[in-house]
Amino acid sequence: MQNATSDTIYKREYGEGSIRYKKKSGKWEVRVSNGLKGDGKRDRRSKSAKTEAEAKRILKQMIKERDASINRNAQTTTLEDYFDKFLKK
Repeated sequence: MQNATSDTIYKREYGEGSIRYKKKSGKWEVRVSNGLKGDGKRDRRSKSAKTEAEAKRILKQMIKERDASINRNAQTTTLEDYFDKFLKK
């Protein structure tokens, strides 16, 4: 992450996740999007931390776990199966 000043607007990259401080609870919230659920809604995961440094560590870990699970869940489809499915529509 880069530091944003009052003159600049910082836009996070896709899949970077977010960290925010919640004044009411006094904790840091970490949120990461894990793609889409079966019903088409976003699959968001969140955790809380006591310090900002701990939140950054959690964010890195959550992104690493998400990226590892994306490859495991990937389905392999042959070109022939894809065309058959495409032509049937």
